Amino acid sequence: MEAHSQTDGLGASARCGCGVVLREYDGRIIVVLVRPGGAAAFSGKVAVGDEVSSVNGCTTAGMPASDVAHAIAGQPGSLVRLGLVHAGTGRSDGVWLMRMH
Repeated sequence: MEAHSQTDGLGASARCGCGVVLREYDGRIIVVLVRPGGAAAFSGKVAVGDEVSSVNGCTTAGMPASDVAHAIAGQPGSLVRLGLVHAGTGRSDGVWLMRMH
């Protein structure tokens, strides 16, 4: 599992083991990329602009994107539950994803 963070002047972003790139905006963790072939893309339930509000039931409020990526990372084949607030609709949802390499 790779958890990687970087800054580009717009905030920190992080890649994690379910096929998403996350960025912190105004204290919220936002999906900025859903990688083709990743668990998030296969689920069809994660989209760019969605907010990750929790990981395995633990809130992401106040966490940097790199810490959220580390919370999502784990053993390949294990499951992680993301709490999402969907962009545009504001609808809250949870999705189980299988961690990948």
